[in-house]
Amino acid sequence: MLSDDDYEEFRRSIRDTGLSPGDFEISTTAAWDKSQKLHLDLTVVSVRYLPTGATGTYMAGFGYYWLRNLEKHIKEGFYGTRPTTAA
Repeated sequence: MLSDDDYEEFRRSIRDTGLSPGDFEISTTAAWDKSQKLHLDLTVVSVRYLPTGATGTYMAGFGYYWLRNLEKHIKEGFYGTRPTTAA
């Protein structure tokens, strides 16, 4: 599962895109492979943008790589977002 530091980094990443962390819902589940083996070092993270209902799924456990992908998806408009950039 995610640590408190992971959740804080998630909120920081959202703020950095110009959006509000309160507009996102995050949930986690254990990571299983196709042979039903549990991977304790990995977590499946689902992120939902409440205003549009768009949901993305990421694999956490590789540092903050999943957050960089989330930021990229937000900037590309995957969530139906048009983030503002700070001047």
